[in-house]
Amino acid sequence: MTFNPSYLYTPSSSRVSPPIKSKIDVLPIDQLKWEDFERLCLRLAQVDHGKSNCEVYGIKGQKQHGIDIFGYKGAKYASYQCKRYQTIAEIDLEEAVKIFQERKWFSKSNEFIFCTSCTLEKTQVQEKFLKLKNDLSAHGIAFIKWDKIQISSILKEHPQIVYDFFGREWVKAFNGEDFLNNISKERRLDAVQIANYRKQLFNV
Repeated sequence: MTFNPSYLYTPSSSRVSPPIKSKIDVLPIDQLKWEDFERLCLRLAQVDHGKSNCEVYGIKGQKQHGIDIFGYKGAKYASYQCKRYQTIAEIDLEEAVKIFQERKWFSKSNEFIFCTSCTLEKTQVQEKFLKLKNDLSAHGIAFIKWDKIQISSILKEHPQIVYDFFGREWVKAFNGEDFLNNISKERRLDAVQIANYRKQLFNV
């Protein structure tokens, strides 16, 4: 049984600009609102652990002990921290790991997944990540990064999630028209249609 609040399963409310090019390799994850970014990470975590085995930890304002989402991973947990940042510096990674190590989920977990809406491509950030990865590995914990590029790579295999968070035009440009046609047969509203529908309801 899952205890995630119902809003986590509603379509995205973010207004994401449509793609300009016809073939895209990276999604505009940085255009998502914080709440939608967290929900996107939850959806991806549920792909690994199952919907009933993955939950958001706590609610806004509560102490979350350095994590935002946890998933059952055998005898231990996969712990996720979600950061909607425009850029990431070495200190941000260091601080995220430090807080995680100091709190109770450190001893309960065998994976720590750092999720961010930006990229971790700068050499100094990559080197810091590798050092922290080795440090956590010594404690039996795998340190995994889900940045904008990695999340986009994962979403290549999940056009339905792309549809729910970014809209039909992004599925067409990112996943391909065949995937869009299969989703369209279900007659579900996409993220853009949901945002417009909510705006119309608000105006009423």
